[in-house]
Amino acid sequence: MTSNTCFVTTRPGGGLLRRRERIPWRPFKPGELLPGCAFQIVGPRNVGGMGEIYEVRDGRGQTAAMKVLSSNLQGRADLVGRMLDEAQALRLINHPNVVRWRDAGVLDGGRPYVVTELLRGRTLRAHLRLCGPASPPRARRWIVALLLALDAVHQTELVHCDVKL
Repeated sequence: MTSNTCFVTTRPGGGLLRRRERIPWRPFKPGELLPGCAFQIVGPRNVGGMGEIYEVRDGRGQTAAMKVLSSNLQGRADLVGRMLDEAQALRLINHPNVVRWRDAGVLDGGRPYVVTELLRGRTLRAHLRLCGPASPPRARRWIVALLLALDAVHQTELVHCDVKL
């Protein structure tokens, strides 16, 4: 059962997490300008265990992907901090197999967000369902590309705990 209210830990001025307040929860809607950042919602893309993923547009009309910490987790200071730390580490990664960092911060109301380049296309899982098994040489190329991306991530001392196919 989901609640339509939640507790939020705010981060005024980007400082330490200081207080909790009760605010109503609602998903972001297409066309909505997000409070506390320079992005507008284009539409929802996915929901994961840690966050909601939206396609967003910046003031120049460029699209990107925005991950916002799930409203039911935003009162957890450890997860807020971890998401912001991961965003800063992602900023250091420059690899063709890793999405490029664009922005990160905390929305008005205390929800942290990370903005990256937007990838279009199917997941590997969807591709395999549609096209069937890959040939051994193709599978090897995919695995090598994935391992090179994970190596780039690990060089920033991050461990990716949620690789999706």
